[in-house]
Parts: sequence; C-alpha cells; structure tokens
Amino acid sequence: MKAGDPILGLGNQQFQMDAINREAQLLDQQNNLRNTRLNMDQQTNTWRHELLNLD
Repeated sequence: MKAGDPILGLGNQQFQMDAINREAQLLDQQNNLRNTRLNMDQQTNTWRHELLNLD
C-alpha cells in the first residue's frame, strides 16, 4: 500500500436506487406533460373544425 491508495471503497445502493427512481418519476412527468399538450392541441383543433362548420 502506498500514499493515496484508497483504504475502503464505499457504495450506497439505496442512494443509487433512489436516484434511479427519481429519474423514472421525472420521465413519467415529462411524458404526462407531453400527453397533456397533445390532448390540448387535439381539442383546439376539434374546436376550430367545429367553428368552421357552424355556417
């Protein structure tokens, strides 16, 4: 052993799992936001179509 060599390597599996879970939750939220925007766009297009057909 020489100066600067690690004495002990620490790993925190719970911390890593928490980080992975938070990333998955973020991806779910991003997908939900995309779906909401898509639904809003579709509804807007439906209303525009209905307004054009009021004649």
